[in-house]
Amino acid sequence: MTKNINQLISVFSLIILFSLILFTDPLNAQTIKGRISGVVVDNATGNPVESSDVRLLSAADSSFVTGTATNAAGNFLLEVIKPGRYILNVRMIGYSSFSVNEIILNKRNSEINLDTIRIRSGNEIQTDEIEVETQKSPIEFSADKKIFNVSDDITITGGNALDVLKNVPSVQVDVDGNVTLRGSQNVKILVDGKPFGLEGSNRNAILQQIPANSVESVELMTNPSAKYNPEGTTGILNIVLKKKTDTGYNGSISLNAGTDDKYSGSVNLNNKKNNVNFSGSYNYSNQRNIITGSSLRQNFFPGTAEFIDQLNSGNVKRLSHLIKAGVDFEIDRKQSIGFNLNYSPRNSNRQEKNENKYYDSLQNLNPYFLTNTSEDDAGKNFDASLNYNLKFKNPKNTLYGEVSYSKETDEETSFTEEVYIFPINNTPDKYITFQNENNNQINLQLDYVNSPEKKLKIETGYKSIFRKNDDDINFLNYDYTTNSYINNINISNNFIYKENIHALYAIFTDKIKDFGFSFGGRIEQTYTNGELLTGSKNFDKNYFGIFPSASISQKLSLSQELQLTYSRRINRPNSRNLNPFPDISDPLNIRIGNPDLKPEYTNSFELSYINYFKFATITPSVFYRKTDDEISRYRIVTDSNVSITTFENLNSSKSYGIDFIVNSQILKWWNVNGNLSFYRSEVNAANISEGLTNETDSWSARVSSGMSIPDIFDLQLTYFYSGKRISANGSVEPIQSLDAAVKKEFLDRRASIGFRISDIFNTLKFKIRTGDERYTQESVRRRNSRTAFLTFTYNIGSSEKGKDRRSKRNERKDRDPGPDEDF
Repeated sequence: MTKNINQLISVFSLIILFSLILFTDPLNAQTIKGRISGVVVDNATGNPVESSDVRLLSAADSSFVTGTATNAAGNFLLEVIKPGRYILNVRMIGYSSFSVNEIILNKRNSEINLDTIRIRSGNEIQTDEIEVETQKSPIEFSADKKIFNVSDDITITGGNALDVLKNVPSVQVDVDGNVTLRGSQNVKILVDGKPFGLEGSNRNAILQQIPANSVESVELMTNPSAKYNPEGTTGILNIVLKKKTDTGYNGSISLNAGTDDKYSGSVNLNNKKNNVNFSGSYNYSNQRNIITGSSLRQNFFPGTAEFIDQLNSGNVKRLSHLIKAGVDFEIDRKQSIGFNLNYSPRNSNRQEKNENKYYDSLQNLNPYFLTNTSEDDAGKNFDASLNYNLKFKNPKNTLYGEVSYSKETDEETSFTEEVYIFPINNTPDKYITFQNENNNQINLQLDYVNSPEKKLKIETGYKSIFRKNDDDINFLNYDYTTNSYINNINISNNFIYKENIHALYAIFTDKIKDFGFSFGGRIEQTYTNGELLTGSKNFDKNYFGIFPSASISQKLSLSQELQLTYSRRINRPNSRNLNPFPDISDPLNIRIGNPDLKPEYTNSFELSYINYFKFATITPSVFYRKTDDEISRYRIVTDSNVSITTFENLNSSKSYGIDFIVNSQILKWWNVNGNLSFYRSEVNAANISEGLTNETDSWSARVSSGMSIPDIFDLQLTYFYSGKRISANGSVEPIQSLDAAVKKEFLDRRASIGFRISDIFNTLKFKIRTGDERYTQESVRRRNSRTAFLTFTYNIGSSEKGKDRRSKRNERKDRDPGPDEDF
């Protein structure tokens, strides 16, 4: 196995080296040309419009790139040197101007044939939609984010949003669904830019409800501008869901079946007519996961068991639904409103068995008992949002307002009993836990954009967030005297946490020739209140924060750009971090919050270089991140063999390293994409224990190779490796996996069938080591990650543009010049 893994790593290294050797001639990259063609006709008569002015502008700053005029047949052809994102404008005296706002040129889309452009008599700017035939690049770059398009990634077939995030560079997901970015869990996750109920403690369960085939892309923002909420010290992951906008009705049906009882299905529908667009979807998931684990702890102080050996096994059966509905209405050409609604109920059942063995220094076993747990969990999420968008006379000047409401409820009931093997105990502990959690959040947002000059942009805005978390836990112990369960008021508690945040921001963006810059600032006032109803404890923490952001960029040539970004961010302690009441659901491993926690603040810098070569795009980035008062889990062992996990503010931590992303198209039918991340983490926890520090070097790599054989099948392989990560008094050992998938399209590409296997070599497991002068502990957890999925998808619809797309695709196929013409 080790030999195979080493070979895979060697292959990845050779790919990077091969890419660097090929990509050393930027002058050659600048001579590769792409083409954009189309025809302009009169909307009323259908006759061609000769001598129309056709201009191509940069999508980044609206600067002029190239232009031409239509011939007698209304046809035009533009030759473009550089790959990138563009806007196309069509103008003619006596006609309204026409704009196509999103054109992406890359090697696979070097020739783009637009739908017929119909211009009307008049002086208004036409906003009619037009279909641009492009295949999105797996990776796109913009001023403040990296966009990873996953809609064509077949290795996530049958999976969920967590499987999608696993394929994002620098992101890792552990066996329990915890997401980390560059080694830190302090990452903000959004869905379509909204909380989607992910602010509560059930973030992992909610992400598992979102099917992978409903995700269009993932936006990674490591240094977002001041416009964005500064929560998440390592950045923001925004999951963008698919949304159709073609005229007419269209949609898709998908069915998935996987080994070990994993079934899911989805229906997505969209209907656009005139100025109204309706969209809706339903997703069903019924899956079972098998989880196993072990823990071995050795104690070093007298009077306790020398070793505690624990083995656990269990399975989780989860049933969930996700219902989405939305409507967008164009009041006129300058105003529109939208309403979106999401509802997602879920139910799960967990059966778990723990085997506990205690050994003294002479290896004598005493005691030996089993802990059996049965848990039922019912939860639901509800999200609703209403937005309004206004364009002024200058279409670059806009006003956007939104109000949204999110509610999450979770009801959990667990039954636990102990069965003693040795010595015999006729009155073992039995207890029932009832936990009700309610999270509510209201967002109010107003954004205004003003562009008084061509390249100058001023953004201002206001946002308020109102959060309330109510966590009520009741423990009932079995009383052998009365043969009934009695509420234990000593360990039952009800904790309510409220958090109100009010923010103002402003951003100034401009460009001088090839030098661009953006400077912004955000001020926030936070009010918090924690109330432990059990015991009548109450605490308030209010604080003010200033969060600057900056970005400067310099074009070095037509294909090269350098960018430096900075942001200050915050991680606020949540209700689980703060709740001072102990959680003894596992009596050997108690968890307790810390109401004295302070927020942690991070200053983050990143230097990125982008180069568009003939065969690929490469992006190396260097980053540095320093966090003060870092919030970290901290575990201690008492003299009663019980470990207590709490949260503490550490002095500081540092993380710095390099990311290297390659997106290459070696041949027209073969692409190789990969990323390599190396970083060093240093933790200073001397304020917790004298001399307590920890540091390590870690690296991760992901390489994905996709092959598309026209009219036969698509094949994709993805390998992932993550190095060791650390905390104040522990570490997470390296992990790795290999996935494979194949997809076949038929029925004129309306239908497809796919097959994939995740974690082929069954290597995905999570090993955690912790310890200090009193103990050492090694824990291992894994789930049935080696799974096979079979997926069937069928696209439905009456969109005329869909028919045009198919005919255009066939025309391009007939005139395909062959593999030598690359972009």
